[in-house]
Amino acid sequence: FTVLLKEATSDKQIWQYDHDRQNKELSSIPSDIALKIADQLKAFLTDTEKQSIQKITTSNQEAYIKYSQGKSYFRRGRNKQDLNTALNLYKESIDLDPDFAIAYTALSRCYMNLYWFRYDHSQLPLIESEKAIETALRIDPDLPEAYIAKADYYYHGLLEYSKALEQLQIASKYVSNHSEISLLSALVYRRMGKWDTAIEEFENAYKGDPTNLRIVGNMGETYAFTGKYQIGIDYFDKYLILEPDNAECYGLKLHLNLLMDGNTVKARKVIEEAAMNNISPYVISIDALYTPPFMLDVYDGNYQEALDFLYTTDWEGQMDVMQYY
Repeated sequence: FTVLLKEATSDKQIWQYDHDRQNKELSSIPSDIALKIADQLKAFLTDTEKQSIQKITTSNQEAYIKYSQGKSYFRRGRNKQDLNTALNLYKESIDLDPDFAIAYTALSRCYMNLYWFRYDHSQLPLIESEKAIETALRIDPDLPEAYIAKADYYYHGLLEYSKALEQLQIASKYVSNHSEISLLSALVYRRMGKWDTAIEEFENAYKGDPTNLRIVGNMGETYAFTGKYQIGIDYFDKYLILEPDNAECYGLKLHLNLLMDGNTVKARKVIEEAAMNNISPYVISIDALYTPPFMLDVYDGNYQEALDFLYTTDWEGQMDVMQYY
């Protein structure tokens, strides 16, 4: 395969690397490429960072593939099915290589997302998450991802924000410019009400990983929370380029158009945009966090149309009861 390095503003290619070696260990490929890119950019790497990049995480190719597949599902966001798929893939990876430390950290973070979004708000995810972190640190005490996972545990699991930041500080000693460190820092600062710092960290995370849906989606929400609706809409547009069939994102974009200037015409165009990707107002209404599409008829005074929409479908178990009535 070929790796291209391009200038972001002009799309001009400035470097190319053709990888044609027969690797016995798949996990060594990303580190090999990372070091070559760093060298091309004349980036300064500390000895600790070089050791972290060059570290071989597993010699079991199948375990690495399972881990990579799980990571792909985890990056999609907060969908329950994606998180459960990621969880099972991480478990399969660990079964294939019980000493695969980074897979334990990924498993821990997956448990925390399932807990945070209340797909499983029992004590089990907390227990399993902590156990996975301890195992990862026992295998590799210098693994930055283990400290990131521990920060996630304090943030999502125990709501202990200062301790979460402390763990991120430890992680940053082993690796700098890590998008996950910036993302989690941003989430913690946002929860603490430090909006400017949160936005700065989100921007750092985005620069490092612009296709990460968790980063893009959270940036859209954060700009919305701070009243910067158009910037929020712009980030949701970026999200939909990456995942055009995300009904929840269309619902958020619809909501921001209403907040920005109360314009239902613009909001209805979002529904039309969703329809082009085979997403109906019904589906958006199920996934809507704030303003379901039928509310546009209410705002426009088309009350009968809104009632007809509600009466044509059995919404039991699909929509918030209070919202429905």
